[in-house]
Amino acid sequence: MPIPAAPAAPGGHGGHGGHGGGDAMLLDDVFRAPAGDPLHRRAGFLDGAASVMVGIAGNESLRTARAVCLEDLGLSSAPAADHR
Repeated sequence: MPIPAAPAAPGGHGGHGGHGGGDAMLLDDVFRAPAGDPLHRRAGFLDGAASVMVGIAGNESLRTARAVCLEDLGLSSAPAADHR
């Protein structure tokens, strides 16, 4: 099957440095005043906790070669209240 077109680089507003400028933005948010968030994408502490739990579940799944339910680790799959 022929490829219909040459691949194109995705658009966006890339910056300089690591992760297209994202590293500098993250460091500014953590160690300086946070920038505006017009798209409301900033993660809160519950998002961070959920991310850690997904990593723990992944590691447990690799260790046991079995699927791991987040509910079994004490994390609900229901959306958390917004605590940002």
